Amino acid sequence: GGGGGSSPGGWAVRISGEPIAGAAPKQHLFLYLSLDTEFAPRLSRGAALGKLEVLSFQPEEGVHVGGQVEEVGRFSLLAAARTQGGDPLPLRAWGSAARHHSHLNVAELVAEQLPPQQPQQQQQQHDSRLDLNGLVPSRSRLLVLQLRTSGEPFEIDATLIGGGCGAGGAVGDEECGALLARWSGGALSAEIRSRTDAFHARLASTFGLDEQREGGALRLGGSPLGEREKGFAAAALAAQLGSLGFFYGKTVVAPPPGSFSPPPPPQETEAAPLFAVVPSRPFFPRGFLWDDGFHSLVVGEWDGPLADDIAAHWLGLMHEDGWIPREQILGAEAAARVPAEFLPQRRLHANPPTLVLRLQRLLDRLPDGGGGEGGAEGGGGG
Repeated sequence: GGGGGSSPGGWAVRISGEPIAGAAPKQHLFLYLSLDTEFAPRLSRGAALGKLEVLSFQPEEGVHVGGQVEEVGRFSLLAAARTQGGDPLPLRAWGSAARHHSHLNVAELVAEQLPPQQPQQQQQQHDSRLDLNGLVPSRSRLLVLQLRTSGEPFEIDATLIGGGCGAGGAVGDEECGALLARWSGGALSAEIRSRTDAFHARLASTFGLDEQREGGALRLGGSPLGEREKGFAAAALAAQLGSLGFFYGKTVVAPPPGSFSPPPPPQETEAAPLFAVVPSRPFFPRGFLWDDGFHSLVVGEWDGPLADDIAAHWLGLMHEDGWIPREQILGAEAAARVPAEFLPQRRLHANPPTLVLRLQRLLDRLPDGGGGEGGAEGGGGG
């Protein structure tokens, strides 16, 4: 939702959910913000999160989180929760300034703030005891928001405004209020509907889901594509694009087998970035070389320059001898999901060069003879 010109940058997100059937009538959802300065310790000196006074144009039950990161600047995150019927729901907060508290151990930290589990009947009688204590140090590195559901479906709108609102912010109250009104509530609902419709229209156009071929419309298993099949296609593409991630860190490389006795310890490469589609956000949240070659076949049809950016990042990880480590475990967050014995990458292990699939698609789109200007692809040049 960021504007151009002098308008502050930012974004908006809506989280919708409903309580788990058969569980306790009141359930808790925790959201967290963390300052990750693993590879930029200098930035950590000026980095801070804090809970600020709710602004006059926010809902009374809302939360105003202020933050600042050196060379990025100040920002405000304005959040509010409600039932789908429109009744406001309170958000509570807890924060920590301890250096060893981060997004990597947030689940354990939240559990420490709550009392031991009670039998269900007793837990319902003392439900408020499961609330976070609301204490947020002014220079927190980790900040957790808590929603205690009412047993009904709920929504949380969170709007980030670059420059910051309120006292010390760079954006005036009138402009902050206008941005919040534009990127939350009913206006955000209308924007989501509009962008959803545009996504489905572009999906059908890009992949020819509504095309009439020889003999009729595109068919699957002998039958024309219906709304159910198109909905599945939309969900599959959205999951693929939603699995894009940016990573930064060092790769651990094991020494060649039998080269020394005793073998030397694994070596680390220089820190480097990777923009990639991960094969599974819950289980494999990191880049895999040959997986991304296949991912590029879909991403490239949707957005050619985006697929080229991904391929360029992978090629940027190539070693002098042409080897690209097949699994990129960059940064502490990615490493936390991998057993220590599997962290080192071994030069004897390689993946089929599936990035060639993307390169072949680009060559296929060149005019006969090559060397000329190729056709536009996915909204931009290939």
